[in-house]
Parts: sequence; C-alpha cells; structure tokens
Amino acid sequence: MRSLIDKKSAKKGSSTVFLALVFTVIMMLFTAVCALLCYKAEKTNIKRNLDIAVESEFGRFYRPLFDDYRLLYYMDSDEDIFDADVLSYFMKNQEETPGILRLKPSGFYTEEKSYAADDKCSNVLEQMTEGIVYTLGEDAVNSMYEKIKERLNVSEKNDKVLDKASDESSDIAEDAYTEERVIKLLRLVEGVYIDKGRLKCEKLYVKCGAAGEISQASSGIDSPLVWETVKSSKWSITDELKKLKDNDVSGVRFKGFLKKIGELYEVTKKAYELASDIDNDISDKLRKSCICDIRGIKEKLYDNMNILKGILESEGGVKEYEQMLGSYHVKDIYFDYSTLSLKKEDNPVKNLKPDAEGIVSFLLDHDEDISSSFIEETGIYEKTAGSGGAKKDASYDFKKTEEISGYLDSCKSGAAVSDIADTVKLNLYINEYFSDFCGKDNENDKERALAYEKEYIIGGKKSDRDNLGLVANKILLMRTGMSFVYLVSDKEKSNLAYMTAAAIVGFTGMDALVRCTQYIILAGWAYEDACVDVSALLRGKKIPYLKKKENLNIEYQELLLFDKELVKKKAESIDYRSGVGYSDFLGLFVALKKRDVCLYRCMDVIHYNMKLRHSKLFSFQNAMYRAKVYIACNYPYFQEAETEYCYR
Repeated sequence: MRSLIDKKSAKKGSSTVFLALVFTVIMMLFTAVCALLCYKAEKTNIKRNLDIAVESEFGRFYRPLFDDYRLLYYMDSDEDIFDADVLSYFMKNQEETPGILRLKPSGFYTEEKSYAADDKCSNVLEQMTEGIVYTLGEDAVNSMYEKIKERLNVSEKNDKVLDKASDESSDIAEDAYTEERVIKLLRLVEGVYIDKGRLKCEKLYVKCGAAGEISQASSGIDSPLVWETVKSSKWSITDELKKLKDNDVSGVRFKGFLKKIGELYEVTKKAYELASDIDNDISDKLRKSCICDIRGIKEKLYDNMNILKGILESEGGVKEYEQMLGSYHVKDIYFDYSTLSLKKEDNPVKNLKPDAEGIVSFLLDHDEDISSSFIEETGIYEKTAGSGGAKKDASYDFKKTEEISGYLDSCKSGAAVSDIADTVKLNLYINEYFSDFCGKDNENDKERALAYEKEYIIGGKKSDRDNLGLVANKILLMRTGMSFVYLVSDKEKSNLAYMTAAAIVGFTGMDALVRCTQYIILAGWAYEDACVDVSALLRGKKIPYLKKKENLNIEYQELLLFDKELVKKKAESIDYRSGVGYSDFLGLFVALKKRDVCLYRCMDVIHYNMKLRHSKLFSFQNAMYRAKVYIACNYPYFQEAETEYCYR
C-alpha cells in the first residue's frame, strides 16, 4: 500500500519538473526571439535614421542656384559642419525612439564626397540636360534636334565645296607664286612692267648691257609694243666703250663706266638668284607652259654675271672689255609676249580687310550700344578640369595668293558633330538660362556679370565687346563661305570674276595667277555680301540660311562702293519674315563647339552671377552633390550602417 502511494507521488513530482523545464525553454525561446527582433529593429533603426539624417541635410540645398539655374547642390564650405549636422539630425531622431531601441553612436564619418567640379563636371552636365528635358519636354528637344541637324547638313555640303575650292587654290597657289616671280624676273631682265594699263620700263635691267647697235631683232624682244617702250631707255655698253677710247680712258669717265657695270652686275646677280629659285620650285607642267625657258635663262644670266664680274676685276683695256662683252647674252634671252594685253583693271576687293578688329563697330550704327562689362578671369572650370585653353582662331588675308586656301578653310563650319542629342539638350539649357546680344530686354531680368553670356560660351573672352566681336567674325566667316559657294556655282558671276582677274594679271597669259586672282575676287565679293548679312543679324533681323541669287546682297558693280554706309543701307532694307536669326547662329556655334568647353564656360557664367547676386563665397568647388556616410553604435548592440545620397 505504501509503495503504491510513493509511486504516485513520484509521478506528480516528475510532471512538475517537466512543466518547469518546458516553461523555461519557452521563456528562453521568447527571450531569444525578442532579442532578435530588438537587434533587427536596431539595425533597421540605425539605417533608417542615417538615411533620414543625410537626406535631411541634403534637403538644405543652395536654393538661389536652383531658382536661377535649376541646379541642385549642397554648399559644403566646411566638411566638419556637414558631419556635425548629419549627426545632429541622427540624434534628434533617436529622441523619439523607445529607450530600449535608442542607439548611442561610437563612430561617425563621411567616407566619400563628390563635388560639381569632379569627374570633368559630369554631374553638372547631367543635371542641365535632364533638367531641361523635364522642363521643356521631349518635343522641344526633337524640334531643336531637327533644326540643328538640317543646318549642319547644309553646312556640311558647303564645307565640301569649300574643301574642293581650297584644294584647287592650294594646288594652283604654288604655281601662281612661281608665276609672280616670273613676272619679277621679266622686269629684271627686260625692264618691262605694267602700271595702270600702261607699259613702263625700268632705268636699269639685264639687257641694258647689250653690246653694239641694238634693234628689236638683236634685243630678243618679239613684241613691237614692248620694244617701243624699252628702246628709249636702253644703255649700250659698246657706246660707253667708244667714249672711253675716244677720251683715252680718262679717270672720271672710267670710274663712271665701272660704276654702271657694278650696278648692272648687281641687277644680273639678283635676276640669276631669282631664276635659280624658280628653276628649283617650278612644276613640270608649269615649266612647259611658262613664257620663258627658266633653266636656259638661268644659265645665260650666270654667264653674263661672270662677264660683268670679269670686267670689274680685270686690269685690261678697252679692247679686252670688247672681247669679253662679245659673248654677253641678250638676243638669246627670250620671253613670249604673244598673250600680251594692256587691258587693265583695279582689283575690286584690294582695300577690304577680312577679320579686321572692330568689325562690330563697322557693322553697327552706334558703338556705344555695346556692353562694356567684363570679368576678371576666364576658363575657371576649364582649367580645373584639366582641359586645354581656347585656341586662337587663325586669321588669313585672302588678298594674298598663298593664303587664299587657308582663308577658304577658315570659312568652313566644321559641321561634324558627335553626340548631337546631348549637345542639343545642352543647347536648349543655354538658350533657356543665358542671355545674348540680340535677346529681348526683360525688366525683371536678374543682374548679370556679362550681358552677352552665350557669346562668352562661344568665345571665352573676358569682355562682352571681345566676345561679341569674335562671334560676329565667326558668323561673318561662315556667311562668307556660304556666299562663296553660291558665287562659284553661278557661272555668270564666276566668269565675271575670271575676266576681271585676267585683266588684272592676264597680260602675261599665266593661268594659275589668273585663277588665284579669280578666287581672291570671289572671296572678297562673298565677304562684302556676308557683311550685309551679319549687319542685319546684329540688328535683330532674319536672313535666309541658304544663299541664292535672289538674296545676294552685293552686285559686282557695287564692290568698289563698299563702305559702312552701303552695308547699313543694304542691311536696313532686308525684311524676311522667316529665316534664321542671330540666336540661331549662336545655337549652331554651340553645337559645333566641344561640349565640355561649353559646359565649363556655362559654369563660369553661373559662378560670376552667383557671386554677384547672392554670395561672394560661391564656387562650384564647394558644390557637393553626393556623399557616402558611415556610422557605428555600441549600445545596446554593436551596429553599423552606411548610406549614400546623390542629386540627380
């Protein structure tokens, strides 16, 4: 009986222990779950509060920059302030957190920061291009894209014509230069030159050394017209020798004779050196068509030079001089005058000054209307980003034969553009936020360091005047190219220029020189016509983009009348309802310019305007758009987190 009771008691005790054990396990499991939830809550808490703290600090972006240019940047002049503010936000958020989850930071720092000037200012470009699409919409982008693409296509076609003309002029320029020297050689040897439509003769030339009686036949001059010009100015060595013999070689007369021989020697030496240079440079094709045998003339001039030198160095008498002069070359030095013509015209574009300084003053009525604003330094962010400075535009004088090719090259637009879609977006941004010379006045417009901001983006000069002048010259060159392309394609006008060129230099029958002169006249004609176009643009008018017969401003007979009053009169008479305006050309130049250069100069303009309007301490160097922040907490558990925030 007792044993039975003991067994029942034992069973009851084991149940209590079992239940206590189960309860303990459950409590431990509950505690573990609670601890795990608390740990996860703290992990979420530290990350969430860090995100909020960083976002809150970045929410204090520089509002003036956003209002004026829609650019989001945090001005970080002191990195300790940024860290302190983020940590302050974090701790304030912890005040609202239950005590059991409240964190106590043990480590905090900013791992990485990115500024506007970093990575070649890529974030600035991204904000500009994406922001303008958001503001204006895709339709505006597509519309601008089509306009610029169309104008680039036209410019590219014109560039090909200019390329061809430049290559042709380059090919004939060397021959033309050689032909110019042949004309100089003709003047040194036979003394003949043309001045204002009349043949004239030098006082001293190589054939002045002719011995014996001189006639047209013995002089080697096959043109009666040329002979009539030179025969009265000839100097016969034989006549001088007879005078010496008759006067028993008196000292004074003999010295005078030797002086003339010395002068003749110098002229002959100069002619020989020139002939040698021509012989070295002349092409085979030109050698065959030249009006003289350059190599033969060079050899004969060398012989004459030695004869004259021998006389100067000889101590012999008159008979010895006569023997030496017996082999002096005159008749066998021959020039072909079969194409000689005395029709003479002045070059109608000889007084033009392409790319002259002060072109804006020439094209505008009132010079005082031009802004006098300037900035202290250019290329601030271009230098920071490590990009090379702006190159000085080459300047050519199309009136010089050897430079006509370079001038035609400078008239090309350089229409090849990469990444045109992004370029168009930047173009839209510039058009929206930056001013130009012909922009409409806005009474509520904000103060600007430069009045012509788009011109600065294109030109990169310190003053409004210089930037406007540079842009005006760029438009002038481009319009000159377009007018030149038209004039070359118009056979009537091209032939008219050729006929004039032939009248200017054609008396020698030298085709290369005539062709080069034709190009010079056409380039000058195109330049004058372009001046009227640019003057109209600067007056706020529109002009047709393509140059055609019906919109040619200057006729041939007006070339010699070209002056400021003519340009003004012609420009004021232009009245096209449609076409392209001044700002359209600015947009095209922006599209043709390197995108990074445009970006850096945009930043320059913003830099100066922010300093002027809001804070002298403004700089994109301190404009932060991204930061990566780290924090660690050791109570109640060790926790760490990092977050990154970026304006996009």
